[in-house]
Amino acid sequence: MSEYTRADLLRIIRMVPPSSWLRLKEANLEEGDFHGLSFKNAYMEGASFARANLQGANFEGAHLYKTNFSGANLIKAHLFGVFMEGSTLENANLQDATLQGGNFQGVNFSHANLRQALLEDANLTSAFFGHADLRDAKLFGAILTGANFLNANMEGVRLENADLSQASFINVQGLSEETKESIRERGGFVVG
Repeated sequence: MSEYTRADLLRIIRMVPPSSWLRLKEANLEEGDFHGLSFKNAYMEGASFARANLQGANFEGAHLYKTNFSGANLIKAHLFGVFMEGSTLENANLQDATLQGGNFQGVNFSHANLRQALLEDANLTSAFFGHADLRDAKLFGAILTGANFLNANMEGVRLENADLSQASFINVQGLSEETKESIRERGGFVVG
């Protein structure tokens, strides 16, 4: 259970001056209901939001290094320009979420729902998308160097101008032959 209630976080957020950052390093926010709250520009390295309700929450510009979002509800969450290097979003629901321009290097997205998510210009170097649902996701201009899409569902995914060098697409569902060829031409590895 979370060490903070929704009321606690609202009180803390109100106390932070506009020119300062909310700092909750290594905070336990597991299973909390924080839907719609703003964590804009927060510093929350090592925090855990496992199984928390964060639907519609705003994390714009937040520093979330090595943060745990396993099983979290992030439907329509705003993660524009976040720094999430080394974090986990395993089994998280990110449907219709905005992850545009964020740093997600080495992030674990295994079994995550990223349907219709916007990942435009995101840095997803070495991210793991094993068994993730990326149907209709938009990865325009994303950096996917070394990313792994093992058994992911990528039906309708948009990869225009994405850097696919050394990205691995093994047993991926929903890719047309034309898309597979385009991935190979851009340095990606496709099997199945």
